[in-house]
Amino acid sequence: MTFLNELKRRGVFQAGVAYVLFGWLMVQVSDIVLPTFEAPPWVMKAIILLLLCGFPIAMFLAWFFDLTTRGMLRTEEVASDASISKFPAHFVNYVIISLLAAAVLLFAMDKFVWQTEFAATRSNTPVSIAVLPFDNISGDADTDPFTAGIHDDLLTQLSKISALRTLSRTSVLRFSEGDRSIPAIADELGVEVVLEGGVQRVDNRIRINAQLIDGITDSHLWAETYDRELTAANIFAIQSEISLAIASALRATLTGTEQQAIAAVPTRNLDAYIAYSEARGSMDSLAEDDIRNAIEKFSEASRIDPDFAAAWAGTCTAYLMLYKKDSDRQFFDAAEASCQKALELDDTRVEVHVALGALYRYFGQYSRAQDALESVNYSKAEQSLEHALSLDQSQVEARIELGLVFAHQGRLQEAEAELKNAAELEPGSWLAQTALFSFYYTLSTQPGRFALAEHHARRSATLRPDLASSWNNLGAAAYYLGQYEEAAEAWKKSLAIEPNRTAYTNTGLAYFYSGDYRRAAEFQQKALELAPGDNRAMGRLADALRFVDNANGQSKKAYREAVRLAKQLLEVNERDWRTLGLLAVYQAHLGEHEEAQRTLQRALEYSDFRAEVLYNQALVNMQAGRTQETLEALQQAIEKDPDYRNLARLEPDFEPLAGQARFRELVTSTSG
Repeated sequence: MTFLNELKRRGVFQAGVAYVLFGWLMVQVSDIVLPTFEAPPWVMKAIILLLLCGFPIAMFLAWFFDLTTRGMLRTEEVASDASISKFPAHFVNYVIISLLAAAVLLFAMDKFVWQTEFAATRSNTPVSIAVLPFDNISGDADTDPFTAGIHDDLLTQLSKISALRTLSRTSVLRFSEGDRSIPAIADELGVEVVLEGGVQRVDNRIRINAQLIDGITDSHLWAETYDRELTAANIFAIQSEISLAIASALRATLTGTEQQAIAAVPTRNLDAYIAYSEARGSMDSLAEDDIRNAIEKFSEASRIDPDFAAAWAGTCTAYLMLYKKDSDRQFFDAAEASCQKALELDDTRVEVHVALGALYRYFGQYSRAQDALESVNYSKAEQSLEHALSLDQSQVEARIELGLVFAHQGRLQEAEAELKNAAELEPGSWLAQTALFSFYYTLSTQPGRFALAEHHARRSATLRPDLASSWNNLGAAAYYLGQYEEAAEAWKKSLAIEPNRTAYTNTGLAYFYSGDYRRAAEFQQKALELAPGDNRAMGRLADALRFVDNANGQSKKAYREAVRLAKQLLEVNERDWRTLGLLAVYQAHLGEHEEAQRTLQRALEYSDFRAEVLYNQALVNMQAGRTQETLEALQQAIEKDPDYRNLARLEPDFEPLAGQARFRELVTSTSG
């Protein structure tokens, strides 16, 4: 009897085949199940090692033992006792066939059903994906910004794939906590698939796990854990591998350019990358202290690696955020310099073009060239944003900025359409809802604009109740609708989150129109402590001090400072009609009536006679004692925007007009 025949007689071959099939099934099932429980990589390694060690043991048992009707017995005992019968051979064959069938079924389900299930239900349009904030598995709060930075970078990587529509970070941040199901999150965000994961940083090691989940069935389409030495190159390599794996799982085809972009390594310096990641994570709260901290970290990253374009782009964005908060010219200049540096290093970064678009919008370069030939060349702002969209059509931030540029150009229908398009692309985007609020509140001229502003401000507050600006906006819209108690409550919530200039100055304005001028002055002073360069808060302080006993001199001083700050702001954008309108009012209160009229004419021209500037014209004429001109301007303002009727009724400067029938008709009529 040959050795091979003996192996067959003892069932070693059958046992070996059965064991291999069983082991393969165990590995495949573990690969699907373990990521769900966020098992560390060593668990899978241990399972494979145990299966390998078990193979010779199984072969040993198959050689020396037989499976009988009495259980496992030594082969010699079975051969010497005729009363003992083995299990029939076909029983073992059935087991092998069953295992083989299960293996084939699992393989087929994995390759042709689970991974392509969602693909069969969609057209050739880009697959929508939401990348939820990654968990900080390290358990160390100091690692939170680093984890947030990793998440942000992965979003940037995925957004480079045109076959995917990756939701922005502003849409997914609110899902950083909570136990909502993946299908519920996917339904609310309007996406087909969801990526979740975690980051663990221990000493010189980094571990990142990620799971791609079908938004309808809640089934895993792909999962993997990466355990590497903590280096910048390895971090970018992991992000690239995740991006490529997701594209493969979703049957997305990458162009050669996209593959190169994903494989690019922005920096090889680990310290620079860590500083950059922590800076990105610090900006989520939008709080001024966190933004300043982010600038320090971005600057640290660019000092360590001067060729790190992303760090310069981040510095640009952060400085621009500070400029929006308190209008300090030095922040604008720093933002512009950082953006230009980032552009020199890498002109393919979408965020640089978005930031540049915003810069040019503030700088007033948003108008189409109007020369003798009626040139239709687009402004620098428009060009930057259209270039950003050419790099990524689903870039919501670029669409928002482009919409605001259109609005400043007076192309209001195009602006509204672009902003609504951004909101439709990402229904859960706080940024898109806030942009729509800003459009209706400050730029639109359509009737009922404050009601529309209030709608989007309320939606913003629902999406990001943790942000002070959400409640500031809701309070501002509610106030213009005459909902004073709701406005006060919203501003109170804003201040509870973060002491901020907007909430203080708006609360001061509410006190002003209610007749409590001393309290109004106190709140404007608090606003100025946070933003000493804000001409609006300075002007409102001057307004309030006029009605406070023995404070007329302080009021004049405040008006002069407001004039200086307004002129400083106009150095950035000389066509800023809103600031020009306020400047004219300040000048009128200082008795500079001719200068005020000249300033006002510029504001009217640049704004195309907006209701807001017409209202300013009424205030300027009132200070000059021109009653009929005041009533005429007021009538025009109310005809263009009836919401100014209520403001005129509350305006203390118009109290001398209360006895005139025309004024009473203007502020009480409901036909305008």
